[in-house]
Amino acid sequence: MTLERHPRIMVTGVSGVGKTHLLEPLRDDPKLSVNVIGFGNSMSDVLRKATGAADTPLSSLPLETRQIVQRRVAREIEALADEQPIIIDGHLLVEQAATGFRVPGIPGEHYQSLDLDGIIQIVDDPQRILDRRMRDQRRYGDRINDLDFVKEFQSDIRLACITYSILFGCFFVVFDLRKFENINDDPNWQVPRDKIAEQIIGIVQSIKNEKTYS
Repeated sequence: MTLERHPRIMVTGVSGVGKTHLLEPLRDDPKLSVNVIGFGNSMSDVLRKATGAADTPLSSLPLETRQIVQRRVAREIEALADEQPIIIDGHLLVEQAATGFRVPGIPGEHYQSLDLDGIIQIVDDPQRILDRRMRDQRRYGDRINDLDFVKEFQSDIRLACITYSILFGCFFVVFDLRKFENINDDPNWQVPRDKIAEQIIGIVQSIKNEKTYS
């Protein structure tokens, strides 16, 4: 009998780096049989059902409330992970509104139960990240939109990724969007999402091959 353990990967990055946008090709293609789960969206759904209030800013939640919601979402993901490959679109570290405090994106005990195979950090030029945040005040208006803060926070996330990789024995890889060149300096140029999606699917497939055993 052949047993199969489905791959479980987290894609993370500072708010505004564009990870959700980059994951859309994977989310929208049913042929890929990959479940892309937005951790923040799932938290918003839980809050909406519990309170009846729409669009509660997650970054403004008290830490205790945030942790309760995080644990519930993490348990839901654990159940889904047995059904098909999982890609979690989420944050290892979250910046709290106004204070800039770093808090865990998912409670530490759930990383062990999620049994992640790997973490992919999406990084980009800090100025480009800041520009995105400044353009979308609806999403990022309550954040600390300062270039030095974005630089520091992106570095902090990398350290968190390395720490989780060591603690839980999963791989860690960085996808640096600065490696994709805008040759013609087109102001409307965007990172080729299909190339990123292909690389992520390649990682999922390689894990799938390794985790299948008789």
